[in-house]
Amino acid sequence: AFNVVPLLLAHGADPLYRLPRGATILHVAARIKPRNVAAYVVSRLLKEPGMRAYINAPDQYGWTSVHVAADAASPEALQVLVQHGGLVDEQFDSNDPNSTPWMLIANRQSSAWDERQQQCLAVMQGQRVFDLGED
Repeated sequence: AFNVVPLLLAHGADPLYRLPRGATILHVAARIKPRNVAAYVVSRLLKEPGMRAYINAPDQYGWTSVHVAADAASPEALQVLVQHGGLVDEQFDSNDPNSTPWMLIANRQSSAWDERQQQCLAVMQGQRVFDLGED
């Protein structure tokens, strides 16, 4: 997976393409498992011209790539997105204050997610939880 992104880009894949419901490649990459691969793919994509403008781009439901990473409990991808300007307090529903990435994680009620939940919350507070080899 680590070599696929540069290969696809070298052969003309358009990283700025949007899916029919408005999702970007960053939305898709934020859900990749294993999560260290998600972080790599997101990080690699953000090196492409114009990609940083897509970090906070909403899909048709108002979700950004940060919402997706939070919902997937992917603190590694979340860390990369936040370090590059991803907003943790962006609401996908202007009438629902619980529709931010922060609240998606904070309201999760599952012991299976406890460690990842804590890591995501730490990342959203600006802590660098993982050494992902990025500045």
